[in-house]
Amino acid sequence: MVTFTDSVCVTSEFNISDSAFHIHKDMKIVFKYSFVSWDKPWRICLKSESYGLIQIDDDRTWIQTVKTVHETYLPVGLQIAILCVLFAISALCSGLTLGLMALTPQELKILISSGTPTEKKYADAILPIRLHGTRLLCTVIIMNVIVNTGITLLFDDLAEGVVAFVASAVGIVIFGEILPQSICVKYGLAVGANTIYITKFFMMILFPVTWPLARVLDKYAGVDIETVNRSRMVEMLKMNMDESAACDIDLSTLKIAIGAMELTKKCVKDVMTDIDVKNLLYVSDLALIGKDNYITVKAVARFNKRRLRIVDENMPLTALMDEFKMGDYHLAMVAKATEVKKHHNGKFVDDKIDNFIIKSMQLVEATMLSTSESNEEHAMTLVGLITLEDITEELLQAEITDETDFYVTDDSLKKRRTNTSKKHAPELFCSEKKSERLSLHMLNMTQRWLLDKTPLFSGMNPKAFENLIQRNIREVLIVPPKNSTSRGTLNLYEKGVMSKRFVLILEGKATIRFNDRDLVFEVGSWTSFGGAILEKVEECLVDQKGSLAC
Repeated sequence: MVTFTDSVCVTSEFNISDSAFHIHKDMKIVFKYSFVSWDKPWRICLKSESYGLIQIDDDRTWIQTVKTVHETYLPVGLQIAILCVLFAISALCSGLTLGLMALTPQELKILISSGTPTEKKYADAILPIRLHGTRLLCTVIIMNVIVNTGITLLFDDLAEGVVAFVASAVGIVIFGEILPQSICVKYGLAVGANTIYITKFFMMILFPVTWPLARVLDKYAGVDIETVNRSRMVEMLKMNMDESAACDIDLSTLKIAIGAMELTKKCVKDVMTDIDVKNLLYVSDLALIGKDNYITVKAVARFNKRRLRIVDENMPLTALMDEFKMGDYHLAMVAKATEVKKHHNGKFVDDKIDNFIIKSMQLVEATMLSTSESNEEHAMTLVGLITLEDITEELLQAEITDETDFYVTDDSLKKRRTNTSKKHAPELFCSEKKSERLSLHMLNMTQRWLLDKTPLFSGMNPKAFENLIQRNIREVLIVPPKNSTSRGTLNLYEKGVMSKRFVLILEGKATIRFNDRDLVFEVGSWTSFGGAILEKVEECLVDQKGSLAC
């Protein structure tokens, strides 16, 4: 039998008989027993048939049943408060890693220049530390790791095993990563600015570690510099086109910005109108040709010798626009760079048309000879034409169409624009009346035009010349009657009717009709009629004998 006592064997408290032994041998016994909590150690007493109770005084056999109280590093309340602070610091470091590092120095400078007053204030506070991007990144990451390690240790001290592991993992993931990053990704600027002093404090205490680490990273990984090239900026503008209403951006202004930035990448062939040009012929060239005169179009074109600018299809649009802005011409033919045979010392060698076109850079005759008659050395292929209007459309990213002209959509579809404008105040007459005085600019242009066309006015007093023009300005109003589909007419000249008028169109259009020839064409500004009258007046002034005959 085995007994347990806290003093002597005579006062044994627990007795275990041999029937309760699981294993009973001469040198070994095994049994199971539950002890109550007691402040003194329990001693073993053995009893056999031949001997009484014998106490074993070896302290290695004593059994302690005092419940041990777990001691934490700090008081539980203080430790929980520290955990809350560590969670807050962990959340801050995690949020700043995403919030501050996502804001590039270029974006902060843009906000300082063009943001709202609040954004300017926040960006101005963040920019100084964001310029040290690598050291800032090292600081927030190291602080985050240190704080998360401290959270794990404190949880392990408060709890044990799986409970401590699960509690620390869930707390760090939810409160230290997910929540702060979801907030800072939207309000990173405000969070970073309001916690800027905490961030500076962390950077100061970790300076001995982060400064050399940042220098090494900058040397081998590169400096934190982000540049925005033209292509990226264009794509950013295109992405914002669908959100222009929400972003308070005018869509037409956005298109103009995109067109202006893409203009430098485009060549003449990208915006030209594809044609197969043989000659250049003006409608006015046909006005004086009788219908019974069998004159070929080629002969008319070669006789008038209209001159035109020819450009290479790969010429940048910006360079051609600079030429158009000089005012000499606003239309050019486009030639394709093809390989031609060039005769040299009795042999034909290959050469490119590029050099010929680029080096010429001058006005050349558009009335080219046919392929069989042309000089093979200077052969070229005209593939289209381009005007200032084409470049303007590409810049504005919109089609410009006249009232009655054909216009081309995407260089493939031609259709006539219909006039859908509504009439605001219908007038029921077609009349000619005296117009208001010309502006100084228009008056000067008119004087120059008349002086260039005829010497009749060269000797006239400037003041008298000005009064002559201003008193003879006429305005023609042609408005159809109400609900009428046809426009009224006012004849400036009629066949068979004598006229004493010299007419110069300053603004607007006039229609010339040759009914017997079925020929109709329109003329515009700076077109004159009745030049014979001026010639007759000039002859009368020069002729000193026949003044009465005039």
